[in-house]
Amino acid sequence: MTATLTIDGLVLIGLLAATVGGSEATGNAVRFVIIALVAIIPIFALVCLLSGIPAAVTIWLSERASIRSAFFFIGAGGVIGALSQLLLFRGFAAIGFIFVLAGSLAGLEYWRIAGRYAGRDDESSREHP
Repeated sequence: MTATLTIDGLVLIGLLAATVGGSEATGNAVRFVIIALVAIIPIFALVCLLSGIPAAVTIWLSERASIRSAFFFIGAGGVIGALSQLLLFRGFAAIGFIFVLAGSLAGLEYWRIAGRYAGRDDESSREHP
């Protein structure tokens, strides 16, 4: 969900920025917000399709090797984002940084929720906020 919101949010910001200054800016902004809200579902499906297996492998590897580093999850997320856009566009597109940023933020969010506990089998040893 983090990757989806990042991609959708950055696209929305770009579209809104493109409308600034015109007499129809308000109408265009409303249309772009509606498009962005409708686009969340297909973007989420695409993100899940492209990143689900690599993310599962990353999670399995971190659990197996007890890797708890935030840098590992941020980097892995960025690589998964780059590979996802490579598969989607059959090359590195000009907007590739959006995919790398979205993947990195998703990796950081996974680390925040679960990755920092990787490899721990005892539920009672987890520190919950």
